[in-house]
Amino acid sequence: MGNDMPIQVYYDDTCAFCRFWVQWLKKSPSKEPVVFYSLNLWREPLPQKCESVIVVTSEGVYQYGKAVMVLLRNLKGWRKMFFYLSAWLPLSWLNKLYCWIAKHRYWWG
Repeated sequence: MGNDMPIQVYYDDTCAFCRFWVQWLKKSPSKEPVVFYSLNLWREPLPQKCESVIVVTSEGVYQYGKAVMVLLRNLKGWRKMFFYLSAWLPLSWLNKLYCWIAKHRYWWG
């Protein structure tokens, strides 16, 4: 990160659970600017493993647990502790957790 391109987040805007976390991120101080778009605006094929938030930075395109980690790493202040608390987990575990939450997101919200 670190250039003029804001972090782009494509998310399921029909999901109350997803909208809650987007609002939380919008209120949270961050190092880089973040813009949010409906997942319907994403033009590439969607992931097959499970529905995923998609995060685009100047460094790449991220999905699943890695996308969440990119967003958490961008936070400032006390909220950054969420990045440090989850950074020690293997990415495969984060991805499995992400997919489990994604499959149940309508139940959560």
